[in-house]
Amino acid sequence: MVLNLSGRYKLGTDVSCENFDGEYVVLNLATGHYFSVSRSGSTLLDGLVRGFDFAEMIETLAAARPAMRDEIGAFAAQIAGYAIVIPDLEASAQPLAADWIRAAHEASDPMLLEVFDDIADLITADPIHDTDEAAGWPIKKEA
Repeated sequence: MVLNLSGRYKLGTDVSCENFDGEYVVLNLATGHYFSVSRSGSTLLDGLVRGFDFAEMIETLAAARPAMRDEIGAFAAQIAGYAIVIPDLEASAQPLAADWIRAAHEASDPMLLEVFDDIADLITADPIHDTDEAAGWPIKKEA
């Protein structure tokens, strides 16, 4: 999925995230994947879920670091592909906030999304119905 420059976005239905000192950790509860988002990527993700104009965010980020323009498309495709953000058909564009602009001007690291699936089985397990009495924790039953 490619993000539309004029579209508005929100967090995916089964997605939860937390910002730790400017970097997001994201969890997709449906797939069990969790993600570490670089500071620059977190800035873009934060702006998307706050409803800022995507094209305006690209220009602001690229003004801080021109090479970032190429990274934005790949990063946006990744977060859309993992359903971290989904289209919000009811939202209207919000003006860029001063705190977001400040973060965008400070963004200097590569825009990266690290994907982890090492505990996906535990995250997607049903702790009530999948718990094995002998093991004491959820064990996925083979289909």
